[in-house]
Amino acid sequence: MKTREKSNHFSKGEKIFRLINILLCVLMSVLCLALSFYYGLVYNWNNRLGSAIGMSVASLVPLLFELISRKKLSNTVFFMVNIYVLFAGVIGSALNVYYLISWYDILIHCIMGYAIALLGLFFICRLGEINKMKAITIALFCLFFSLGIELIWEIFERFIDVYFGQTSQGIKVEGTNAPLVTDTIQDLVCNFSGAILFFTHYIVDRCFKVNLGMNFIIKDFEGKDSNTDN
Repeated sequence: MKTREKSNHFSKGEKIFRLINILLCVLMSVLCLALSFYYGLVYNWNNRLGSAIGMSVASLVPLLFELISRKKLSNTVFFMVNIYVLFAGVIGSALNVYYLISWYDILIHCIMGYAIALLGLFFICRLGEINKMKAITIALFCLFFSLGIELIWEIFERFIDVYFGQTSQGIKVEGTNAPLVTDTIQDLVCNFSGAILFFTHYIVDRCFKVNLGMNFIIKDFEGKDSNTDN
């Protein structure tokens, strides 16, 4: 059965989209660093500088992955990372919107939960294991993958808050050197909610045969045309 490997044969439109994605990756990384340092110097260093730096590095992960693995990522993954870094890194951390809009952090962590679960699906597709695994196994893997990455991120935020005097996990309670634990718990719950949404999306699409676009996503992640049969 013939399939077209997107990773090796991009159409003209895909090449343009890919170039735009690469430029956006670099731009997001520079913006996160530049804006966070600017606001740190203008006001004080006790802000979300650490998170902004972390998002700056995260924006370059797709490029680093390609350089190390020598495999092309799908345009969908590139675009997904760019959009997330724009809202979480540039708007949220670098521009300090997390402190200006109370519900913004909740929204971002819910999106993060879904997006990282989707990234887990990408890895399964690229490993060529998706046709060998049951739908429930794949959905559970993506769910726990998302929760694991969120846990690592919260540990990272705690580390930079404690050792570099930042406030990534919220402003410290007066008289202590720690923020309210509710901030971290809220982040975990929101991430879990987003991951559960992906879990439900995948199960309904694959097990109950309701077309919710999952087939298109899987074929894109595998590097196949969306009209190619499994």
